[in-house]
Amino acid sequence: MQQEENKKPQKRGARWLDPENDSTPDEKAKILKGVMSRSALFNGKIGRPPKYTPEEVLERVKAYFVNCCKHGHHPTKTALANALDISYDTLLSWERDTQKPFHDTITRAVMLIRDYEESASLEGKMNVILSIFRSKAVWGLVEKTAVELSQPQINPLGEPMTEEDRQALIEKYKAAVPEVAD
Repeated sequence: MQQEENKKPQKRGARWLDPENDSTPDEKAKILKGVMSRSALFNGKIGRPPKYTPEEVLERVKAYFVNCCKHGHHPTKTALANALDISYDTLLSWERDTQKPFHDTITRAVMLIRDYEESASLEGKMNVILSIFRSKAVWGLVEKTAVELSQPQINPLGEPMTEEDRQALIEKYKAAVPEVAD
C-alpha cells in the first residue's frame, strides 16, 4: 500500500514532448512512430469502410438511368443518391474528392444528368426559369457582366487638365465655400 503512495503519478499525453523526459532520441522516435501508426491522419482509414465495391456502384448507377428512361423520369443528383442508398452529402463527397474510389463513376453520372438538363432546356422541354435557376443553384454557373472603368473627365472637352485649370478650379471652390482648404 505504501509503495503505491510513493509512486509518481504517470503523465498522460505526449510523453516525448515532455522536457523532463530523459528518453533518448531513438526512444522518442519509436514513441512518435507508434503515435503516427495509430493516427487516422497517417493511417488513411478514416470513417467506416464503403459498403459497395466500384462495380456495384457502377451497376446501381446504370440501373438508375435505365429506370429513368423506362419510366420517363427526370434524372437528378438527389434521386441518384437515393438509388445508391447513400446520403446526398456522401454523393457530393464522392464527386468532389478525386481520392474516393467511386469518384469517376459518380462524376460521369452527374455529367449525364447535367447533359440531360441542358438538352431538355435547349429543346424547350424544361421551363426556362427553372433551367436558369438550376444552372445557378445546382451546377454553380454564374452570370458575368463586363464592367469598363474609366476615370471621370473633369474638363468637359475631355482634355487633360493643366495646373492653371486646377488652380482656377480650387480658387473657384474656395470663393464659393470659404471653409474649404487644400
